[in-house]
Amino acid sequence: MQDLKWAVHAAILLSLAAILACGSSSGPDGDAQDNGDQPAEQTGTETAPEQPADQKTETPKPIKWEIGKRGGQFVFSTISPPKSFNVIVSNESSSSTVLGFIYEGLTTTDPATTEVIPHLAESWDVSEDGLTYTFHLRKDVKWNDGAPFTAADVEFTFNELIYNDNIQNASRDIFTIAGEEIKVTAIDDHTARFILPKKFAPFLRAVGMDILPKHALKELVDKGEFEHSLGVDSKPEQIIGTGAFMLERYRSGQRVILKRNPHYWKRDDAGNQLPYLNRIIIEIVQNQDVAVMKFKQKELDYYALRGEDYPDLKPMEEAGDFKVFMTGINRGSQFLFFNQNNDKKLSRQVIQRECTTLGIKLEEPTRNDKELNEKLMEALPPDVLARLKDKEGVPNVDPVKLKWFRNVQFRKAVSHAIDRKSMVNVLMNGLGVPQWSPVGPGSPFFHNPNVPKHPFNPEKAAKILADAGFKDTNGDGFLEDPDGNTVEFNLTTNSENTVRIKMAEMIRKDLENIGFKVHFLPQQFNMLVSKLDSSFDWQAMILGLTGGIEPHFGQNVWKSSGHTHMWFPRQKKPSTEWEARINDLFDMGVQELDPEKRKEIYNEWQVIAADELPLIYTVLGKRIEALRSGLGNIHPTSYLGAIHSLERVYRK
Repeated sequence: MQDLKWAVHAAILLSLAAILACGSSSGPDGDAQDNGDQPAEQTGTETAPEQPADQKTETPKPIKWEIGKRGGQFVFSTISPPKSFNVIVSNESSSSTVLGFIYEGLTTTDPATTEVIPHLAESWDVSEDGLTYTFHLRKDVKWNDGAPFTAADVEFTFNELIYNDNIQNASRDIFTIAGEEIKVTAIDDHTARFILPKKFAPFLRAVGMDILPKHALKELVDKGEFEHSLGVDSKPEQIIGTGAFMLERYRSGQRVILKRNPHYWKRDDAGNQLPYLNRIIIEIVQNQDVAVMKFKQKELDYYALRGEDYPDLKPMEEAGDFKVFMTGINRGSQFLFFNQNNDKKLSRQVIQRECTTLGIKLEEPTRNDKELNEKLMEALPPDVLARLKDKEGVPNVDPVKLKWFRNVQFRKAVSHAIDRKSMVNVLMNGLGVPQWSPVGPGSPFFHNPNVPKHPFNPEKAAKILADAGFKDTNGDGFLEDPDGNTVEFNLTTNSENTVRIKMAEMIRKDLENIGFKVHFLPQQFNMLVSKLDSSFDWQAMILGLTGGIEPHFGQNVWKSSGHTHMWFPRQKKPSTEWEARINDLFDMGVQELDPEKRKEIYNEWQVIAADELPLIYTVLGKRIEALRSGLGNIHPTSYLGAIHSLERVYRK
């Protein structure tokens, strides 16, 4: 399944469940322990908050890894090609499917216990006030081109990439606390200091964010070319990370081949250098039907099952030389949403005319007209820009449809029209549950089950619409709004995802049953991402988000200024009171160190999201995975699924 990402996509432990089945390595951090007047020395772990008594289970223990052997390859598939190899600006799982194996962060998450543990940083100190973190970096880490990894790379990643105003990226949303940035300084080659403007509860988990090489990318930044660099046409040697694998070859639209990083720092308990595998091959397939066929033919080592696949594949385990694992509910989400963007576009001619009139010129060159327009618009005074949009701007969304989409009663009627029970039965073979809010039951600590629900009830949907003035006034079977406009719009989803295609068809029929005229027009995933990010040329869409166990890492989605605030991204100021309240809640939640108080804050966020319905959630499937036999160091966990930590997996 291809989804948009929550912003922090590092520390994924090379997990296929995390990359392919909507799992994000994120979770709550506890408070640092003080030690008198001295900084507290962290021994290397920070745990998730204790679960409520009714949700407690046996505490998982760290995995004891076997000593493996070198050789072999691991093959799996994806239904969308990577959109970019630029890990900073990419914002879709089609890219992180590849990049998750190449880059690493200062910390990572234990796959069994979900504790934050050291990674590129071997330890850290925390000041008594909890605002200064000093990370002591490993001295044996090299980039895959052989250059040493240093604190200068950490400083560069934050100060010149994440906090660079000329580089659009979702990570800035996560590392901006109540509007303020973190000060990052390289003290020496192996010491990096972070000074926080305010308390940041999940900070240690957040610095699992990927670190990039200064020596390879500084020149691109200085030239203003970084944002458009590291595309999928890049040479493999240009994609430089510290991860266990590195890019060997990309055959466009066919496959990505990764090879072991000969400079990788991690070793097993016997001193053998990891990874054990020589290669990872990612086959790009047309859809999930092709993927399951290839798995049955033993061309793939791994397949993430749809619910409909389970009764077919489960009886074939022994004969097919594989095992099926069921490891809980997916942490991701799938939802229907409408374009609520009430901003206006300006043509290139209007922008350039006004800049010429005002004598505004750009000192730095731009790569294309789109970038030129963006830079010129940023250079225009706000009052001038507002005047131009008012007089000459073209609405991003047809004003007639925008009025429906921004009406919460319209969205509630839509939710009541959707038959989620049938979705679970038809699409998931009964192996799923309805979803009502951003945090599902797969993340039990922060999941709020007591949110407003708008379940299947077409009669109630019809009444809500009638009360809002929507009626079939001409008897053609379709509703008209109070102004006489037929309720008609386009619905899209990614064409590679067979489950979403079927889901969209079910939703289309459900909406037609209450009098909507819906045109279903599926498109390629990466094209949809472009429409969300830049053109805003869409009306209704079904997509998903990777999830996690830390709500703050969804700030890029939920803050109104966020780059992935999909229904109306990058707002200058909140367009509604409820969006403003969610902004405040995320500012409060990131600074609150008491786990139970944080839970209450994020409970309110879920209540607002469930009642205002900017994202109309559908259903969550169980995480079901099939894995070829003959692999070592397979330790399924509820957090990351059947296979993770691929640097330790080996062929027996």
